[in-house]
Amino acid sequence: MKLILRCLVGIVLLLCPACIRSVDPAPSTLGYDYYPLETGFYRIYLVERTDYFSSGGSAQTTYYLKELIARSYLSTQQDTIFEIERYLSPKLSPATWTIDSVWAAYRLPQHVVSLENNRPWIRLAFPVQAGRSWNMNMYNSLPEQIARIDSFEISRLIEGNRYSPALRVLEKADSNLVSKKYSYRYYGKNIGMIESYEENLRYKTDPPYTGQGVIDFGFIVHFKLVDYGKQAMQKQTRAFVP
Repeated sequence: MKLILRCLVGIVLLLCPACIRSVDPAPSTLGYDYYPLETGFYRIYLVERTDYFSSGGSAQTTYYLKELIARSYLSTQQDTIFEIERYLSPKLSPATWTIDSVWAAYRLPQHVVSLENNRPWIRLAFPVQAGRSWNMNMYNSLPEQIARIDSFEISRLIEGNRYSPALRVLEKADSNLVSKKYSYRYYGKNIGMIESYEENLRYKTDPPYTGQGVIDFGFIVHFKLVDYGKQAMQKQTRAFVP
């Protein structure tokens, strides 16, 4: 009788593999905590920007940017969308925050989608691991842009604060005699983005500047985390309205 029962159980498992319950990996093993999405969570960055003009000269700007996850709602696909309010202030203390824009982000099992000025970017893919790469422009109409985790489980010192573990995503590394496009982002565990850097430059190509790397126009912008945390928020959830 026991032999018969064992055979029956084996037949059921062969005929119904879905009956075997699989255990989903813990979010921490996938790396979701490198891009936390939680209402009330905020990050404040020191932003240093330099703009170069083809007419000659440059302009340097320093200000602070606060990103606050203000609310969440469900999309028609039942994804939880987090709205991110972005504020600017010329100084940190005392800060005079002025609303600049509202972005959004949501997490799928395999990556995070960031909606920036209504354009979706895949900023981080899961599971996080050294060498992981993906097309950042999968959900928009721009040409393919491959990002890659080129540094993993490292320590990063930013504005006197050390963040560990952290990882770096190299987003662009294109350079030639005409232009340079280079950008990266660092993410800290349980924090999110702790630093970003971008160069988007066009070089002079007319003699005598040909091949000399003399900037014609473009910009360099550097974001550095100076504060983060969670603030109390009124509970606001709503269904998606097309």
